[in-house]
Formats: sequence, C-alpha cells, structure tokens
Amino acid sequence: MKTGIELIAEEREEQIVKHGWDLKNDQDYGREELIKAALFCIDQTRFEWPYYWTEEFRQKILSKTRIDQLKVAGALIAAEIDRLSSYQMTVETTPNTICVCGNDHPLVAEFGKCGKCTEQTVDLP
Repeated sequence: MKTGIELIAEEREEQIVKHGWDLKNDQDYGREELIKAALFCIDQTRFEWPYYWTEEFRQKILSKTRIDQLKVAGALIAAEIDRLSSYQMTVETTPNTICVCGNDHPLVAEFGKCGKCTEQTVDLP
C-alpha cells in the first residue's frame, strides 16, 4: 500500500508529465487559483472552483473517488508551494528594484509597485 505522500507525488508527476502543468504554467496562477482548486477538491460544498477554469476539469474532479480527489488537492498544494518558492527565489535575486516612492518593499518585482503606494517601480543601475 502506498502512503499518502507517495500518492500525492505521483499525482503531481502526472500533472507535470501527462498534462504539462509544470512550474512555468503554474506561474500564471497568482490569484490563489491552485489553492482554490485544492480546497474545492477537499470540500465541494464549501469551496468554489476557480471561475475561469474549465467545467470539464471540474466535472473530472467530481467524478473521482474521495482518495483521488485528495491526491489532486495535495498535488495542487505542492504546485502552489513550488510556485511561491520559485517566486521567492526571483524576488531574492532581483537586484536594485525599488518603488519610485524610494522604498524597497516586498512584492515590488512581481506587481510593479510597492503595495504601500500605487507608483511604478524603477530599476536602479
């Protein structure tokens, strides 16, 4: 019998190899879509499917066994962890990016502003 972590790892591998949902693809999901989909897999009565994801995929999730739904949820959470880890590495390796307000705030590199103001970023020499 395989453990839960082994089943989740296999599901994540299938997402990447069979369906092409790799880290590059996952970078497009910056609005919690991976987590929303995972929560839907865990409890379809309390959580909604990401609104612009296909109905076909939603129905596929609904037709799965409970264990298979949880495997998908775990794999989606792993994908989000990888996406955030990759993002963190990008932020840490983006030198001299500050907001025009003069402050070096978190998330400047991703969003183009500091989060404390609405100004655009400036890349320093």
